[in-house]
Amino acid sequence: MYRLKNNERRPIDKLEGIGTVYFEDDRVAEVAYDLTVTQEFALVKKIQPPQEIQGPKRITGMLTTVGTGVIPLLRSALVLELQDQRKLDFYVSRPIPNGYEYQYEIKGSGWLRAA
Repeated sequence: MYRLKNNERRPIDKLEGIGTVYFEDDRVAEVAYDLTVTQEFALVKKIQPPQEIQGPKRITGMLTTVGTGVIPLLRSALVLELQDQRKLDFYVSRPIPNGYEYQYEIKGSGWLRAA
């Protein structure tokens, strides 16, 4: 068995834009999103030449409501529809008070899927 060393998580993509949050089929809020896609990488040193193995991806980031919407803090997954119509199931990690804006730190619970 090969030993994995030097596991690290690196950013591989940045997603920014205006999207819509849904709970089930109901539109909840329009949001500006700023998301970072990271991926885990493991370096296998027991083989020559050493190889890097790609691991799971993760999406995290911030949502800021545009207008009057408020995102409910639920234990159920919500859906963010991005500008390009891809969708991301996510959970709110925590709300962040920021003056008159509603901001939310989120964690994706899956991968981006086509509309």
